[in-house]
Amino acid sequence: MKKISAKLLLIPLLLLNFTQTSHAEFKDVFHLHKNYDAIIYLQENDMIQGYPDNTFKPENKINRAEFLKIIMEGTDIPLDIQQNAPFSDINQNSWYAPYVKKAYKEGWISGYPDKTFKPEQTINKVEALKILGELQNWDIHYSITTAPYNDTPVSEWYTKYVAYAKNHNYLEEAGSTFSPENPMTRAKICEIIYRTL
Repeated sequence: MKKISAKLLLIPLLLLNFTQTSHAEFKDVFHLHKNYDAIIYLQENDMIQGYPDNTFKPENKINRAEFLKIIMEGTDIPLDIQQNAPFSDINQNSWYAPYVKKAYKEGWISGYPDKTFKPEQTINKVEALKILGELQNWDIHYSITTAPYNDTPVSEWYTKYVAYAKNHNYLEEAGSTFSPENPMTRAKICEIIYRTL
């Protein structure tokens, strides 16, 4: 697996126009939170930001456009694509358009069969893993013969990404189910990034 670059790890999870909090611990992330270590480590190393009221809102869901911004912002990936992305529901002048254009050109996203991207739709766990895996060049070019979880059949498009992430200990799901359609949250993103360090 190609190592993720140091710049890629400087990923600001703050979305849109919120200002950075100080390095005091977030008042809504307590020591007993299951993702506490990941969130605080990334915050102390300037990889994430919180909200102006010193909260992080770890359980907040994010949409597909926001997720692209999260994993590309703060990297050395150039956003210099002029060609429009071929999605009927993309505003080519929006704040997220450069991320969508770059991700499409690089093959990290392909959209839906109806030629839409659904930028405001909440991203689920397997969609997020697939995009992250493509961006980080995970070596998923091999056959899956055993399902990593009971609810991730080997025939599904996403199972190779789930299997790779599980084999490399990027996932916190230790039981027999993964719940692939569950939404991705800010805390879960922190946990995966923390584990890829």
